[in-house]
Amino acid sequence: MKLKLLSVLLSSLLIVGLTACAESDSKEDSLTSNESMSSSTAVEISADELINSAAADNMTEKAYYADDIFKSNTKKLYGIDYDEIVDGAIAYGDNGSADELSVLKLKEGASAKNLLEARLSNRKTQFENYKPSEMPKLESAQIYETNGFWIMIVSDDTDSIKEKLNNSMR
Repeated sequence: MKLKLLSVLLSSLLIVGLTACAESDSKEDSLTSNESMSSSTAVEISADELINSAAADNMTEKAYYADDIFKSNTKKLYGIDYDEIVDGAIAYGDNGSADELSVLKLKEGASAKNLLEARLSNRKTQFENYKPSEMPKLESAQIYETNGFWIMIVSDDTDSIKEKLNNSMR
């Protein structure tokens, strides 16, 4: 009798232990699956789409990576050859404003920070005497990297544009 009771007790413990392990593995599998889903569902977006989703209303002029105007002006705008860029776009104001949204992705994930800093420096030099009232925008410009894109925002509405960009990449 004692042996039978001990056997039943051990069987019960074994079943409880296996069930707990199965639930734990199931939770881990679920977590791993969810993590994989979130990384595999990362939004693939182009510079064109980013520009179109976030450019301020006064940034009416736009050039995209595949456009001839973008291709022929990358050296002038960013100091880099077109073939070094994987994706890019620019939106800017046509009314003499300093407003600009530049989005660049370089080959092999290279940094475009220095290129955008040089662009910003050139813009400051241009506007310093041309239209000094635009200098506060240029002084508060933001340059940063997210999801492989290097972004420069020059605007009175920098935070709103940045939020739109971030929302587009989710």
